Amino acid sequence: MEESAVVVEATVIQEEVHKQYYHNAAWTAERALEFTLEQANQRLHHLISEGVSQWLNHAHLLIGAVHHHQLVLAPAGTIHGYVLRGSRIHDVVGNESSSIQPLRIFSQLIVGRLEAGDHVLFCTPSLLDYFSLEKLRRTIVDYQPREAVHVI
Repeated sequence: MEESAVVVEATVIQEEVHKQYYHNAAWTAERALEFTLEQANQRLHHLISEGVSQWLNHAHLLIGAVHHHQLVLAPAGTIHGYVLRGSRIHDVVGNESSSIQPLRIFSQLIVGRLEAGDHVLFCTPSLLDYFSLEKLRRTIVDYQPREAVHVI
């Protein structure tokens, strides 16, 4: 039952992103994602009120968009996000631990700018159990993206 609930929730989120975000070309990327998240929160809250909520305790979600050089993110749960610029790594999510609130699953919006040559890394805490940030940084800087994923 729990696995099927996760599939339902993921499908709802994907449907809302496709329906709302990609059809709001008149807005900025930030405003379009904000509106999309409002719609996703409403649909998810409806499902949660019907009793489909066991997935909340184990969910780690990230919705994001890149438009030109603007990066817009909406994390939920415990997600780590880093931008690698040159040889430095910058925490862009700053999310050590965050429980998901059933009434507003996506409650945070992070906006930033990417520069040419930047790399991004998003992960759950379990990846950091196996690799240090320094090892991840070196892997991403030393390899092409596809190779870096293979090495990790």
